[in-house]
Amino acid sequence: MVTIQYLGHSSFKIASDDFSVVLDPFKNGSVNGLIFPKNIEANLVLCSHEHHDHNAREYIKLVPSTKNLIYREYLLPHDHEQGNKRGSVYGRIFSFDNISFAHLGDVGDISPLNLFDPFIGVDVLFLPINGFYTISAKETKLLTDYIKPKLIIPMHYQIKNPPSGYPDNGQIEIFKSLFPNYLKVSSTITMNTDLYSYNALIFNT
Repeated sequence: MVTIQYLGHSSFKIASDDFSVVLDPFKNGSVNGLIFPKNIEANLVLCSHEHHDHNAREYIKLVPSTKNLIYREYLLPHDHEQGNKRGSVYGRIFSFDNISFAHLGDVGDISPLNLFDPFIGVDVLFLPINGFYTISAKETKLLTDYIKPKLIIPMHYQIKNPPSGYPDNGQIEIFKSLFPNYLKVSSTITMNTDLYSYNALIFNT
């Protein structure tokens, strides 16, 4: 059994029966309206880059495990200037119980598309949609048409009620219009094949 827990912003905990990883925990005060959940435990923390809204690894209580998570990582630009403005981020690919996941951090440019060849065919793809600090919802559509994941999970978007996140000119609504076959999720979901009848999971909107 594999679960995905949304921790806010671009942070998620993915867990199987015998291993768990937290991705991109954010420091309190770094994201408008969000406080990172307390008492989060995991066997591993992975941060896509060292900006404060992605690198609060000290908030996670690390629990020893006899298991290891094998992952591949690829440097991606954080901006439309090949990383010259905001640097680079790590996009990572890993698997839990034969389900492949990819988290693209704050990727800010999708050109050239062949930069994303290693991610083609991944089962679950986490993509930012802010549109200023990251790629936009429209760029997400172009990228997912290329990668062809089974499920897309948007992240790094503004929520209006209750208000949180960075201003983004309504990117989540644009995303919904581009991916109308989505499922709304509160905070935690258990992965199963029925979810593949949707093309996206949207947390906390």
